[in-house]
Amino acid sequence: MDLAKLYFNIASLSGFFTVLGIGTIVYIKNRSTINKFWFLSCISAAFWSLFFFLIINATDKQVSFILRFFLDVFVILVILFWFRFVSSFLGVHSKPIFWSIVVATIGMIFANASSWFAVDMVPKYVFNYYVEAGE
Repeated sequence: MDLAKLYFNIASLSGFFTVLGIGTIVYIKNRSTINKFWFLSCISAAFWSLFFFLIINATDKQVSFILRFFLDVFVILVILFWFRFVSSFLGVHSKPIFWSIVVATIGMIFANASSWFAVDMVPKYVFNYYVEAGE
């Protein structure tokens, strides 16, 4: 295995386990609203890292394209949960802003299935498949 590929495999898998572990420990210690959104941010980031690992090691183009969809869903969810974590942490609660972000999140998830996000999955650098971004 190429050294660069090994690096990305180790980085993505260690990211998955580290973020998942930190989020779980924080939430188990104190199940407050703030920690709940921290945990959801961590879960989303962990699965984003896991799907990155799966994509760069995929051996089938169709599978890599499906995995890319879920990778992008989780990174979109990181943004939503991180916003909610920060607003809870700061004690700033605005229902109109929150619901606007929820609607934007749902819109981005639907747009994720279009060619706006990705047009193809191609071999790139040391990766079996990597996203070729859309317009």
